[in-house]
Amino acid sequence: MPVFFDLPAIAVNKNAISEKTSNFQWTCIQYETKLGNGRLLMSSENGCPEEVVLNIALEGWHRIYCCMVDVGEDNYTHLKLTDDLCFSGMRTPKKGNPRQWASYEYMQEFYWKSANLTNQQIILKKPENNRKQISNLVWIRCEKMQDDEIKNYTSDPNRCVMAHFDVDPFVEELFKTEEETLIKLHAIKNSNIDICQVETFVHGDIFDKNINFPLKSIWPSEWPGKIFDPEKLYKMQIEYGHKLGMNIYAAQRMSAGNFISSFAPYYYNKNFFADNAQLYCKSRDGKTIKVCSYAYPETRKYMIERIKKDASYGFDGVSLIFIRGMHIGFEQPVIDRFKELYPNIDPRIIPITDERLHGVWCEFMTEFMRELRNSLGKETKINVLADYGLSTAKHLGLDVKTWASEGLINSVCQSDMETYEDLSGCLAEDGTIDMDKYTEKSRNTEIVKRNFGTNPDLAFSHVKEYLDLESYGVHVYHILPWANNSSVEEYNAYVEKMKSLGAKRFHSFNTNHLVSNLPEYNTLISINNENLKVGDLVTYYRTLSIDNTDISCFNPCWKG
Repeated sequence: MPVFFDLPAIAVNKNAISEKTSNFQWTCIQYETKLGNGRLLMSSENGCPEEVVLNIALEGWHRIYCCMVDVGEDNYTHLKLTDDLCFSGMRTPKKGNPRQWASYEYMQEFYWKSANLTNQQIILKKPENNRKQISNLVWIRCEKMQDDEIKNYTSDPNRCVMAHFDVDPFVEELFKTEEETLIKLHAIKNSNIDICQVETFVHGDIFDKNINFPLKSIWPSEWPGKIFDPEKLYKMQIEYGHKLGMNIYAAQRMSAGNFISSFAPYYYNKNFFADNAQLYCKSRDGKTIKVCSYAYPETRKYMIERIKKDASYGFDGVSLIFIRGMHIGFEQPVIDRFKELYPNIDPRIIPITDERLHGVWCEFMTEFMRELRNSLGKETKINVLADYGLSTAKHLGLDVKTWASEGLINSVCQSDMETYEDLSGCLAEDGTIDMDKYTEKSRNTEIVKRNFGTNPDLAFSHVKEYLDLESYGVHVYHILPWANNSSVEEYNAYVEKMKSLGAKRFHSFNTNHLVSNLPEYNTLISINNENLKVGDLVTYYRTLSIDNTDISCFNPCWKG
């Protein structure tokens, strides 16, 4: 079992390595662990060294394990094999290290991937990135695979996961070519992912030809990354996803507004949201919320056109993200419809948990879904993201059960967020809202709040109501833990609990963050996948010495 402890010794271009700290070379640092000792490669913050080619000189299929050190900062390293399309981004796990402070006291070895290493070299790169970070690689271990293991690994896995890619790849990486943008898709090769939904809203208003670059107007004009053509970019992602055996969906955030803070650099210079203030949502006390309401036909039509534009690029389906932002409030069409049904009641004093109010909201949102389905036709797959529970999603106008029963959707993802109304201290004795108290409370704290991040108990409690949708022929994907929030042990226990409750398919939100944390990501791709043998997903080795300093008894960096 070859282990390459001394990385400078196998480097082809040794001139890229220095024994002294340099911004323009990789620094080699001596280390010792119980497993072995050698020299690691590291580039500190602001470093910009050239790539290092490592000659491993192995033949045949191997499982590849990499060791990195958690430096307690934003650490991020790129690795690739010679014939890989693009690099893999890798980080040490954020949870599980025995040391949270002085975390470098434990080296972390984890499985990278399996590959035929004949005539292959490994290339180490410090990623170009708009954030400061430290890159490092301690050692590489390669484990020979048997014929049956190779056959299992290369066979098609049990695809049971829907992945989600946030816009962050365009924020984190200064891509120079379209091929480089495939880094996250490349990372989920040989996985159990069936559908990958890629967010497309970052291209701004589809009717403004000057806005066609991801987050272009957030960054200054000297942005060093490539300016992409959306159509070319998406078609390349779709084509590559198909080569990997998965479907690619266009994901659209369904809140019809722009939530970029005014403190951030300028975003959209002219668009539908900016030009149609008459369509904005209203709060209970008549305040304007800068989000276009689905109570208006113009908003519904605009969002349908955006989604149709996405579908025209050749995506296998569309995914509607209803878990971020706001969609409807107390606009005049809502008040008129409510008064029509309940003439003697003011809807503005009814809590959103009251079926009379959210029932009216559901009417407008379901009308949108009907219009969308008619516009797209039956052949286009529609997936929706709702919150922890379908019952609470109705409080925001999302009647997913009706959508399923009418054939308006093909699949649904449970998500690890929920929006709710905190009316504590605002209710009168009869259960209605005291608007004076409501207004006063709103001056001190927000009333509409978001429960953000994985709450296992909430997720488990709503599994059954999601599973009931399968009776309508809808595929249900249950939420997995939020990326980089769980140790491997916690993640596995969560998955086993979900499966015991009847979950068969799973939804991985922000998978583009997860793929860089390989121990956690490998727990995901091992779900219902007997083809993957990775051994220990992560192993911690006590650092005995670092940079010729013995820290096995006392670490002088503690400074007493």
